[in-house]
Amino acid sequence: MIPIKWIFIRWFFKYSSPILNIYEKKAIRKYASLESNFSPVFIIGSPRSGSTIIFQLITKYFDFTYINNFVDLAREVPFTGFLINKRFFGSKKHSSFKSNFGKTKEGGLLAPNEGLFWYKWLPKDKHYVLPGEINEMDKQSFKDCINAIMNLYKKPIVIKNLSFSVRLELIKEIFPNARLVYVKRDIIDIVQSIIKAKIDVFGELNNKWWSIKPKNYKSLLNLDPVEQIVKQVYYIEKQIYFDLKGFRKADILEIEYGDLADTKMVLEKTYDFLNLDQSLEYKLPEIKISNKRKVSKELYDIILKEINDLNWQNFKD
Repeated sequence: MIPIKWIFIRWFFKYSSPILNIYEKKAIRKYASLESNFSPVFIIGSPRSGSTIIFQLITKYFDFTYINNFVDLAREVPFTGFLINKRFFGSKKHSSFKSNFGKTKEGGLLAPNEGLFWYKWLPKDKHYVLPGEINEMDKQSFKDCINAIMNLYKKPIVIKNLSFSVRLELIKEIFPNARLVYVKRDIIDIVQSIIKAKIDVFGELNNKWWSIKPKNYKSLLNLDPVEQIVKQVYYIEKQIYFDLKGFRKADILEIEYGDLADTKMVLEKTYDFLNLDQSLEYKLPEIKISNKRKVSKELYDIILKEINDLNWQNFKD
């Protein structure tokens, strides 16, 4: 259930946004014009790969700004949301390590959020987009907003919205120095987790689409549910594999989901990758890693067959 306070905040930003947007445009121009050397960090990967807990860990223990639930309530005027967030909450950290399929409302207003304000510049009906599909004005507006946010806080921003996993060419064009944290997990575990998510969301395992859409998702819509999920993951991972070739290796960090059993090690690895200059805090949460079979033996064998029917080595069809 959504708290009454959240409903009021959402109502305020939604209906005052035409007026707030006049001020926001001026503020973005001001802050985006400042010189800085901050680069955004994007967390990417397939759905149900463990990206949310990585997002929560980075935003809790490292000095980044990030979209939280409060800012998401101001999605029509995100920069204004960040301004007000900074005024009332400052650099206060969240303490949220729970989520429901990426949603973190139980963690309160400061809990990290995937954000919906991307729709100001990017299409709602599909996730895969090439740079040429977005007009230059929208690309510049997107870039200015993110740079203005980083300059406002005087720190880089970390973004976790897995739609960017199939938008890496666009990210590379807009933010040439962007850094990527690529969260990986055994495919069999991702598929099982998506199956569980679809049953929770739809009440049954069917071929209704759920989560990230690779560029050829329309050709997968009428497949058997298990085959559809396996190929959904396959084509997302394939897209990532080829698009990462456009980035420097030094700008990519791969984190295995299973490594979260040693949270301290994962944080230290991330710390080194991001070249941070701060003290590390080790009052770490207990993170339960689940890689066991979650479905019947019969369904598990079907999943394995579908996975093995595809060539995951270098993604050669």
